[in-house]
Amino acid sequence: EYLTETTNYYIEESTPNELLSVGPPDRFFGSGGYFGANDLRGLFFNVYSPFIIESVRVYANGAGTRNIQILDGDGGEVIHSVFKDLPDGESVVDLNLAMDVGDGYYMKITGALVDLFRINDGSPDYPYEIPGIVALTGSNADPSTDFYYFFFDWKIREPDCVSPRTMATVIVEPGFDVTISDDVTIIAGESTTLTASGGTTYSWSPVIGLSDPSAATTEANPIITTTYTVTVTDEDGCTSTAEVTVTVEGNLSTGVDEMSFSLHPNPSTGIINVNASNLTYPYTIEVFTLDGKTVYKDENRGNESVTIIDLSRLANGMYYLRLSNGDFEFIEKVILQ
Repeated sequence: EYLTETTNYYIEESTPNELLSVGPPDRFFGSGGYFGANDLRGLFFNVYSPFIIESVRVYANGAGTRNIQILDGDGGEVIHSVFKDLPDGESVVDLNLAMDVGDGYYMKITGALVDLFRINDGSPDYPYEIPGIVALTGSNADPSTDFYYFFFDWKIREPDCVSPRTMATVIVEPGFDVTISDDVTIIAGESTTLTASGGTTYSWSPVIGLSDPSAATTEANPIITTTYTVTVTDEDGCTSTAEVTVTVEGNLSTGVDEMSFSLHPNPSTGIINVNASNLTYPYTIEVFTLDGKTVYKDENRGNESVTIIDLSRLANGMYYLRLSNGDFEFIEKVILQ
């Protein structure tokens, strides 16, 4: 993110609490059966410290959608209501229901489809509890502690431990000024001096035609009109940029007016025709990135007026194409799109 003004940020550290288990781990501690006579039965529980019910384990007699509800007491206000597609048999149901401190919460199935396994032989050993956090206290059957309805192997997690917030201020200071040479016009074959100041390190782009792209002062000898950008870094690591255009008039060659070359299509999707007239052979065809890296090089030893080069493997963007030998040098910008 780039900031344009001084900004305050607030930082805190959050550490997840461990996953806790409460309630019978499965149904096999007693006997019972699948219950579907009505949707009135369920479990009471108390919450002594806030937590999230992440999941419970159930046993279904047939697949289908069940409506799991938590109420503020039997017949009380609905606190949570979720619909879950349960497979036939045993499954773990993800709930992620946040619970506040309170006594007498009631968890049940609501609706026409229940048909989940419950214990009914007096085997439950209430309360099932984690001291100071939760207690499962009984059912609403009679006697309440003889029955355990539907929801086994509760997985709960207390809220994350969050540190106090600390303010961190990012101070944005005004940018620094960069001084650069004025735009200049030269004759093809001549050079000019480009100078920048205002920082500690310098990087010029493109590097084509520059004697030292990493110096504050560099000699520029471009073959075609070129806009150079210098990126200046100060002692604090901040950067600023500036541009200068070197306009080139005339062509650099052996003086034979008939020498020429052209590219088409340009812009191109990758296949480029290089059309040359009256050039001496052999000559080299090179393609450079803006920072001077050679990405294509070949030599034309024949006498063909058209040479086809394939740059389709290169990324889209602007490049320089150069034709040269000891007699001439031509440079043209190439755009791949």
